[in-house]
Amino acid sequence: MGQRLQIEWRETADQLKLFYRWERNPHRKIRLQALWHLRCGKPLKDVVEIVGVCYRTLQYWVAWYRAGGLAEVLRRIPGHGSGGIAKLTALQQRALAAKV
Repeated sequence: MGQRLQIEWRETADQLKLFYRWERNPHRKIRLQALWHLRCGKPLKDVVEIVGVCYRTLQYWVAWYRAGGLAEVLRRIPGHGSGGIAKLTALQQRALAAKV
């Protein structure tokens, strides 16, 4: 049998359930659901089946939670990059906008 998951939880199961129920972003919602089930004591393999993600993905989420808590897990949402630096200068952006 596998080793029991060791996480220092900062939220209660009830708090995670509440966050999950109120979340509207589907990417965040599935992560909250997974963490809620883990917080309730369900094993990783069961949570993988419940939320429909691969085992490795869930392991990433757990690692992110350990590193920075719930904020870190919810920060890493697809399509929400750091904003990056524009490849065009301000002048080039204005010229492109004028053409379009």
